[in-house]
Amino acid sequence: MNRERFEYIRDGIEGMELDALWDYALEASDFFDEQRQFFFMILEKLIREGNIRLIHMHTKVPMSGTAEQQIDAFMKVFPRGAEEMNGGLWFFSEECPGGSLWQAR
Repeated sequence: MNRERFEYIRDGIEGMELDALWDYALEASDFFDEQRQFFFMILEKLIREGNIRLIHMHTKVPMSGTAEQQIDAFMKVFPRGAEEMNGGLWFFSEECPGGSLWQAR
């Protein structure tokens, strides 16, 4: 993905929760595995570039660990199919380990 496309997505979801990123993943492919891969590629880039920090969904405390460790925590519990994703509602469920805290640019 080129820089321009990444910035377009970043600007489109800035200040929003992770389900907004999932909407872009849905546009990227018709296949769940490819959507999942796209989601994590952008999420990792957002974390590494300091655009967001992942926070625990209910306590709002920043998640510990490196960007890779935080992504791994999400990947372990991430839905394996569209049915489990439930139209993006998974991001607001007890199973979701966290949400996004946007950092000022």
